[in-house]
Formats: sequence, C-alpha cells, structure tokens
Amino acid sequence: MDLQVKITGVEELSEWFNRLPTEGVQLATSRALVKGTIPVVREITTLTPERSEGSRDEGTDHLIDRLRSRFYIDREGRGGVAQIDFGILGWLANLVERGHRMIGHRPGKRQLVGPKTPDGMVRALRFMATGLDNAQDEAIQGLCDGFAEGIEEFKALQR
Repeated sequence: MDLQVKITGVEELSEWFNRLPTEGVQLATSRALVKGTIPVVREITTLTPERSEGSRDEGTDHLIDRLRSRFYIDREGRGGVAQIDFGILGWLANLVERGHRMIGHRPGKRQLVGPKTPDGMVRALRFMATGLDNAQDEAIQGLCDGFAEGIEEFKALQR
C-alpha cells in the first residue's frame, strides 16, 4: 500500500514531548492513537465484506466479527503503535484484500468472498486499503486532537 501523508507541527510536538515527563507522553500518545484509529476502524467496518454463500450462518465466524484494534504504548515514552486486524481470521482478510486463487480439495467446497476471473482467481477486494485511504484526513486530525487533549489532561492532573 502506497500511502503518503504530510503532517506539519512535528517539531512543535517533539518539543512538547521533550518537556513532558514520560507519563505525560504516554497519556498523550494513548489518547492520540485511540482518536486516530476510530475513523479507520469505522471505515473498514463499513467496507468489510460478508461471505458470498448467501445467508449469514451465525455459527460461522465472519470477518466483521473478528475486527479489532489494539494499542501498545512504549513504557519509556517514545511513542506507541495502533494495530487494526482481524485476529484469527487475518489470513482470510489478507486473501480477500490481495486476491487469491481458489483451489478446492473436495467437490462442493464453499467459495470465499470475491468475484472470480476466468483463470480461477478471486479478484482483490481492497477494503482495508480503501478504508485507510477514506479515513486518512479524519485519522490525522484525530491524532492531532488526541495529542492536544492528552497533553492538556496531563497538565490538569499536575495541578
């Protein structure tokens, strides 16, 4: 995925972080990651496909059932990571996102999501990349707002 983002104010943010104790950086980072991830998760949720077999079998896991976000904050206050994935169905999400060849091992095997081409390939359905692209501006704004709110919250706690 080729994603280019221009963020201004990084120097100012770095300066703020240099003046904040580790706990303040952790708080600001956690707020930023959560606020920046929400729009991306919302977009991916709306774009995540269902299986193509027809009616939804409630006894079977579907991609949307496994969509999750997790956050990791560095203990030393050097940043953090937001991860959006599909847990144990990550392999299926990857096949749907990138496309794949259907190879059945028995007659009547169920088909996975995606329109097939004449050569037996299931076309890529770029739902994750599209979700990220669609939410990019809102996610960046969420990161910025989250950092600002986290810094203000930490300052208020210090009073």
